[in-house]
Amino acid sequence: MSKPGKSLVAVMFLIMSLYTGCVVDAPTNQSTNSTNSSNISVTTTTAIPEYNETSTTSTTREPYFTSAKVCEESEYQFKKDVCLKQVAVLNKNPNTCKSINDPDIKTNCIVTLAGMLGNKKLCAGIKEDWYRDECYSKVAAESERMDICESIGKIVDRDRCYYRLALEMKQGYLCDVIRTRKLADECYFEIAKLIKNGNVCSKIKTVDIRKECADQLENYTL
Repeated sequence: MSKPGKSLVAVMFLIMSLYTGCVVDAPTNQSTNSTNSSNISVTTTTAIPEYNETSTTSTTREPYFTSAKVCEESEYQFKKDVCLKQVAVLNKNPNTCKSINDPDIKTNCIVTLAGMLGNKKLCAGIKEDWYRDECYSKVAAESERMDICESIGKIVDRDRCYYRLALEMKQGYLCDVIRTRKLADECYFEIAKLIKNGNVCSKIKTVDIRKECADQLENYTL
C-alpha cells in the first residue's frame, strides 16, 4: 500500500476511535450529570426582622407647672398659691415659696422643700412652733441626722422627730432617747415589725403593747 493510502487509513482509524469513545463515554457523563443535578437543591431564605422590645419609642411630656409665670393665669389667689407651691416643688426652689400669699400654703411649701433638700436652715424662718418643729423633723428624717431633732424646742415634738428618724433608719437605739413613754413603746413596736425581730418587744414597758408586739412577732423571736 502506498504512503498516501496508509495515511488515509490512519486518519480514518483515528476518527473511528474518537467517535467510539464519545459514544461509550456519553451515558456515563449523562448519568453523572443527572446525579449531580439531583443533588442540587435551591433554598431560599427570607430575612425576618427581629422584634426588639426596647426599640419602641415613648414620648415624654414636660410638666405644665415649670415656671411661676404659668401661675399668673390663675383667676383666684388660692389657685395661684397652690400653683406656686407646685412650681417650687418641681423645680426644688424654696425661693418660689416666698411669692405665696396664703400663710399656711407658704409654710407648707417651705416645710416640704426643707425635707426634700435636707436643709434645716429653711426651718429657722418659720414663726409657728409646731410647723417649725415639723420642718426639723422632716429634715432629720431625710438627712438621717439625729442632731437636728435636738433643735426642736418642745419635748413632745422632739420625741416625734426621734420617732420618725428611728423608723426611717430602722434603728431601735433612737427609741431610747424618746422621753414620752407611750411613744417610745410604739417606736420599739414599729422597729420590731420593720426588722422582723421579736426580741425588740422586750424593751417595751407598757404591758398591753409589749404583749401585742410579742404575739405578732412570735415567729421572729429567738
